[in-house]
Amino acid sequence: MTEQAEVANPYRPARFALGFLSLLLRGTSELTRIAAEIHHAFSDKPSIFDQKHQPNLEQAPKTYQLVHLGLIHISNKIHKLLQLIPYSDKQSSELIRLQGVMNGVIGDKLRDWNHPARIEMQLYNADGEQISLSAMKESHPNGIALFVHGLCLTEQEWKSPALMSFKQALRQQGVGSVYVRYNSGLTLAENGKLLSALLEEHITEDQKLLMVGHSMGGLVIRSALVHAAHIDNHQWISSVSHAAYLASPHHGANLEKLGEYANSTLGVSPYSMPLMALGNIRSRGIRSLRNSNLIEQDNHDKLSPYYFIDHVQHLVVGTRLPNKAAETVLGDGLVTETSAMGYEQFPQEHDNVQRLMFSEVGHLKLLSDQRLAWALTLWLSK
Repeated sequence: MTEQAEVANPYRPARFALGFLSLLLRGTSELTRIAAEIHHAFSDKPSIFDQKHQPNLEQAPKTYQLVHLGLIHISNKIHKLLQLIPYSDKQSSELIRLQGVMNGVIGDKLRDWNHPARIEMQLYNADGEQISLSAMKESHPNGIALFVHGLCLTEQEWKSPALMSFKQALRQQGVGSVYVRYNSGLTLAENGKLLSALLEEHITEDQKLLMVGHSMGGLVIRSALVHAAHIDNHQWISSVSHAAYLASPHHGANLEKLGEYANSTLGVSPYSMPLMALGNIRSRGIRSLRNSNLIEQDNHDKLSPYYFIDHVQHLVVGTRLPNKAAETVLGDGLVTETSAMGYEQFPQEHDNVQRLMFSEVGHLKLLSDQRLAWALTLWLSK
């Protein structure tokens, strides 16, 4: 089966329908809580800027509380029913993409609710089958290239014709391609720690590892490297020879910074404070992009400290839109040039750091750009 093949065996409709119903009930329970807190604020009639007044579901009429708890109870019952429906070994590519979007937006809540749509970090081959890196050692003696997707995406994003040619070149060199599927709604630090632990379990001592991450995926790779080197003392890091960060917001994402500011303005009044919960629907993974904090110990109100793994060959890639006026502010539409280049996170001049900027290509289109495939091939030859 080739890398372009669709994943076999469609999902089970009953599991998908019940999972969606459970998610709908959970969402409705949260909206009920917000309505109750607004009701409480207007009933108490505090002064318009009294920030000491806190919205409280328990102070709202009992009807709200009954509806809120009732919806959660029904949702939990559906979760138990879902356990009786067996999983499919494989899912359709459409469902994988949908699941990736859901996890990016509300993946932290899916995890907290123990919802069946949550994604657990796993390693997959091109056919969507879970694999072990150690098992690939015999067929790919010269190492493994590990691809880590971005926010709201999955391993499907690595299947552009341009990257297919790059991965074909890797295969000819005895290097296999492996894909990480993970819950991008969790924080960068959480996913970095999970990836480091996963690689510690799978990578053998003499196995060469190349790492390529797009957008958030590049930051997850950096977080995994930091956890392995400075926190968990994992041995897999000695196997890493190359790490590429494709349009990753090393200095944070301006759109998330703007979203956080807009949401915080709702907290100026007890009447609007409950609406902050609507802004906080976005996952902790999205919010962690504000300053791109790599470990939990970082000050989340500031950019992460300088972390650099000097034995690894680093490739830092940025993109810019064709509109000259938008380049400085928007960069590639999502990540500014300065953030993508990581001037505060990588040395300005270092033998193991290479920076590339691609013009006239957007953030998501980068992976379909043949120039990227050529650049990666040339970089790995060093």
